[in-house]
Amino acid sequence: MKIIDSKLKINVPSNNKPLYIIVHHALKSSCSIYDIHKWHIGFGWAGCGYHFFVTKEGKIYRGRREEQRGAHCKGMNSKSLGICLEGCYQDYKGMADKSMPQAQFNALVWLTKQVQTKYNIPIDKVKKHHDYASYKLCPGNYVPWDNYITALRESNDNELEVENEQLRQTIEGLRADVEYLNDQWKKTSKEVFNLDVENKELNNRIALIKAGLKELGEM
Repeated sequence: MKIIDSKLKINVPSNNKPLYIIVHHALKSSCSIYDIHKWHIGFGWAGCGYHFFVTKEGKIYRGRREEQRGAHCKGMNSKSLGICLEGCYQDYKGMADKSMPQAQFNALVWLTKQVQTKYNIPIDKVKKHHDYASYKLCPGNYVPWDNYITALRESNDNELEVENEQLRQTIEGLRADVEYLNDQWKKTSKEVFNLDVENKELNNRIALIKAGLKELGEM
């Protein structure tokens, strides 16, 4: 998967320090990030208030840059990243997307994991807009939130298993290296000992020869 640059021109302060991920829905069954950009400008804002937009087809668009202050959740805009889902995942003015397309769900999980990893954001700081604006259902009661959180946890567990396996392989490799070095040390020690013995024997022979020569010289 990849994040598509929407090339939106949004001039806001770059003072965002992401500690949270906040998920929204567009409250519109069919729309684009450019629609949202236009709507938010209509509110008098600088442009699209979200950092990411995920379509029903599973495409991910960049809105505001991650370092830019958001405009998606009062009181959280300078310490979070906002993800908006295309769709109306609640009953609203005759609209209701009662199920999320698998492609969109997969893209949401993938994007969330990317952001979590990049900013070291734990699962308990992945939030609904509703958590900070209780008068709203956002991102909607039809979003499979429990499945989403479970998918994030399973992804974490899988990554931990991979890390543990890599660690196990590293330990096994180090153990093999230690055994090899130990064997080499034993061989080297034995060779040094043998050389030392040989040197002693040679020295003894030289001493005997010298003694013999001395005796011949005295004769």
